[in-house]
Amino acid sequence: MRWAAIGVIIMILVTAGSAGAWKIKYWPTIDEVKKVVVNPGGDMEMNFTFKNRLNFDLIDAVLELEVYLRLLEDDEQRIHEVSNPPEMHPIGSGDYDTYSGVVDQYILGDVDSKEKINIKFNVDTDKTTPAGVYVIRMRLSFLRKGEKAEFWSRGYFTGEEFMDMLNGTYPEGVHGTIPETSFEVKTRPYKETFWFLPIGAALCFAAGIYYWRKAR
Repeated sequence: MRWAAIGVIIMILVTAGSAGAWKIKYWPTIDEVKKVVVNPGGDMEMNFTFKNRLNFDLIDAVLELEVYLRLLEDDEQRIHEVSNPPEMHPIGSGDYDTYSGVVDQYILGDVDSKEKINIKFNVDTDKTTPAGVYVIRMRLSFLRKGEKAEFWSRGYFTGEEFMDMLNGTYPEGVHGTIPETSFEVKTRPYKETFWFLPIGAALCFAAGIYYWRKAR
């Protein structure tokens, strides 16, 4: 089921010896991701930890996040096909840029080997935002020995590129992969709560009358 991806890291990694990819054991990753479910018209904070697991520092690193896909149980939509899609808005005083709400670019700067950085943002929705699981793709770029390197998540590959990647061939300039994550927009079942409110009030009122009569 497509919805099994809700609130978890979507990890697609190929063997470290793939052509075009660096022959390294550990690649940059994200962890400490919590499940986020937002009611249409509401907002919720989302955060995760970016970890540089490479055995060298990243120079002038930039991490780009983009909401690009809406998943349904038996269908999917690209974000440009969704009316009033959810938006991401960075939290804090970090160095970042936001483009139209669905793309955030975090200027990480120089990141030491094994260093962890917390990425935090708000997921904002409209009352008419469609329910579904929204997937966030990521792209990491940085300098190594003066040359630009990039790590892409699954969402940046075309179907053909992805198949080539699984067979060991990366697009030019791409040196590895990085995970994706997601959040869910879902209408919570409040109706049951509203049924219990008048019943509870009636019971309290009846109990109050009973004890008032008894006290007399």
